[in-house]
Amino acid sequence: MNKKEIFNILRNSFQDKMDTFQITSMEDRLIFTKRNDGLEYQNSIRCQYFGETSTLSPQGNSFRSEQIESDFMTYLIEPLKSYYNSSSTIHLSSKRFKNFDKIDFYKFTSLTQLENFIEYYLAYHQSVCEEFWYKIKSIKDIGYFLAQLPYENHTEILVGGTFPTQMFKKMYILKKCGHLERYKEYKFKFSEQLETFPIRKPNRKEEYELFKENFNQLISKLEE
Repeated sequence: MNKKEIFNILRNSFQDKMDTFQITSMEDRLIFTKRNDGLEYQNSIRCQYFGETSTLSPQGNSFRSEQIESDFMTYLIEPLKSYYNSSSTIHLSSKRFKNFDKIDFYKFTSLTQLENFIEYYLAYHQSVCEEFWYKIKSIKDIGYFLAQLPYENHTEILVGGTFPTQMFKKMYILKKCGHLERYKEYKFKFSEQLETFPIRKPNRKEEYELFKENFNQLISKLEE
């Protein structure tokens, strides 16, 4: 089976079971998307074709709230808005969910093996819905996931953007959700990290000034 044939089989099999999700393909990914009242849920499968043997792998799970994204953008100064990507409000790794070990880098050579993957993936997808997507009723539920991680492990959850906007957003969410101890931890440790930036990146001192300005404005606005 070539990639087109594989995607057609997957699409036809999943369409009946995921009737509320739109299924599209882009290059080597099959993408599942659901949109409802300014909310977006999305995950995908990557297909790598190696002739007789192909592999399939889940590519993480994202949730987007148009309202949260719109509000957060007001906390960024204009020069730093280009550092931020608002396509995802929060993104959780696939390894957190049921059946990940069965579907990660899944190798197959036959239709029967592909059908087994479909069964495994449906259980995985249902786990994502129940344990992540459908638990989010407000920004407080997003804060619940972030608050589980100490600063040292904060990269385990993605929230969009590059340094430093992704950390600004995590502090924004934690403060808005009332996770004050975790917010203070992130604020203090990120402040320490930020102060070392011009030492580590001496050719980016002008950027550092912008980062520092936005950090101070963010804290001031969150704590006013």
